[in-house]
Amino acid sequence: MNSLKHLGVLAISLLAGAAAVAAPLSSNISACVSNTTGAVRIVTSTSLCVAGETGTSWAVVGPTGATGATGAAGPQGPAGPAGAAGAQGPAGPAGPTGLTGATGATGAAGPAGPSGPTGSTGPAGPSGPAGPTGNAGATGSTGAAGPAGPTGPAGATGPAGSAGPEGVLWTAQYLNGDITGAYYFAPNSILTGGPSDTYNEAYEVADSPGEIINGTPSPVACTMSFLKVSGNNYHDPGVETASFSVLKNGNASSMTCTVNTPSGGQSSCSDTTDTFSVAAGDFITIKTTQTSTTPYVMYSIATACY
Repeated sequence: MNSLKHLGVLAISLLAGAAAVAAPLSSNISACVSNTTGAVRIVTSTSLCVAGETGTSWAVVGPTGATGATGAAGPQGPAGPAGAAGAQGPAGPAGPTGLTGATGATGAAGPAGPSGPTGSTGPAGPSGPAGPTGNAGATGSTGAAGPAGPTGPAGATGPAGSAGPEGVLWTAQYLNGDITGAYYFAPNSILTGGPSDTYNEAYEVADSPGEIINGTPSPVACTMSFLKVSGNNYHDPGVETASFSVLKNGNASSMTCTVNTPSGGQSSCSDTTDTFSVAAGDFITIKTTQTSTTPYVMYSIATACY
């Protein structure tokens, strides 16, 4: 009995201490009580009690009691005294104006009075502000041209421009002959086709040391600037292909072009990029190579050295 009393006191103390420190971790408290001394040992489970101890447990919080009955309502208190009357409020706004009555009939006009004397003119009033600019009007029709004015006097002669580079322009004409092969002629010649022996003389090519081929010397030092050739097949059937090139002192240059003239038509070629320098006295020659003796084609050749 003393042991159980001691256990109850200890439990109450443990509950108070636990409530002051923190909320319980479980809804039950387990303990082991010594059978000889009555000492209590709090454990997490009674399975931890050893020999000579008795396990016990109790609820931390008891069961909730039943809800009590609702009490009767108390008596109503006496009514309080009436309050004093409040001050009068401000006047409301004026009501809207009533509708205008109908206009009465116009009375008869009275007789005109005599005209009074004209008064003196009063001073001019100040100018009013300028009105906005009006929209532009439509364009009127063009009027007739006026007569030409007289010619003005001639202006003074301007200064002479600087002299351009000295150069030379050569033009030649060539009618393809009656044999194929390469022919040579001066860039300022006019040659027509003929028998083979005539070609051998007219288009002679150097075939021995020191022999001069057909050509012309350049009168100035310049740069050979272009070669332009046009061919005209008058009426013959077939296509004539002929190549043209410029020689300096009998040596071929890179300035060349080829013309393919169709039947009864025209064609042209030019080379303006493969330029080369020429010294005064250098011998300039045009070389042509044709593929056939027909059709007959008249070629016009132009070369320029600036």
